[in-house]
Amino acid sequence: MDYYGNVPYCYADSVAMMLSVHGDRVRPGLIEALSGVGLGATRVPEDGRVFFSAITPPQGIDAALGLLGCEFTGTHGPGDGPVDEILRKELATGPVLLGPLDMGHLTYLPFHHEVPGADHYVVAYDLDDEGVHLHDPAGFPCARLGFADLEAAWRGDRIEYEHSVYQRWREIGRSRQVDYAQARAFFSEIYRDNPGGGDTIRLLAADLRKPVAPALGGFLTAFALPLGARRALDFAALFDQGGDDELVVAKNEQAHLFARARAAGLRGEWAEAAEVVEELATCEDTIEGLLLIDKPSTRSIIR
Repeated sequence: MDYYGNVPYCYADSVAMMLSVHGDRVRPGLIEALSGVGLGATRVPEDGRVFFSAITPPQGIDAALGLLGCEFTGTHGPGDGPVDEILRKELATGPVLLGPLDMGHLTYLPFHHEVPGADHYVVAYDLDDEGVHLHDPAGFPCARLGFADLEAAWRGDRIEYEHSVYQRWREIGRSRQVDYAQARAFFSEIYRDNPGGGDTIRLLAADLRKPVAPALGGFLTAFALPLGARRALDFAALFDQGGDDELVVAKNEQAHLFARARAAGLRGEWAEAAEVVEELATCEDTIEGLLLIDKPSTRSIIR
């Protein structure tokens, strides 16, 4: 099994590791784009954080595997099951993708005390009498986590979005070429179900014109904005293969806007960042409008 490591792309890296068991090497960037995570926007009213995505990673993993044509077993629970017994049985058929896990309980991470409730995804590949052995995309291959910490992390009680207890994916089969029209139809469905991402981003722009709390500023500059830029570039590459030239232009523009907003935030110039975020909102409107237009295609995606 190959190892891939990048914290914000943890579930895409984990899927890529699972596929590599068969010698099936799919770029994590393609998996990330096929997940649809990164389209639309969601705001947390309590503190003003905006996640530049309308769906959650578990939804995205199922979608990406489906578009890749992979057979797989996705399951969760039982809520009262001993985690060692669950994994002992399932690891007999190969590695298991676990998540979301609460990073605050991943005690092998030197910064775990700083990230309570942050969601994460890893690949379990072995266990012993005391704990499980993991490939963690946060830069920690061959990590080991005790069963008590695993149980607390895997229950994910502090994770904000809806998810199941002990959620996992296993027996992931080989992929095939992706039908671009199917991927585009899925992206359109995300926007039909979750319209108005641009308006959500405008709420963030309004918040940035007020005094910005350090927690919000750090969330944007260290996580949400750089991750948004990277995802936008991966979507641009996917749209390029599909021949969607207008979406390629829009996603590349979006990547640069994310980077400009982050640069202004790092300088503490939040009023300037707010203006750039307004441009991001308009760009998001454009992307939503383009993806809601039916566009037949017979292209396949190069993995």
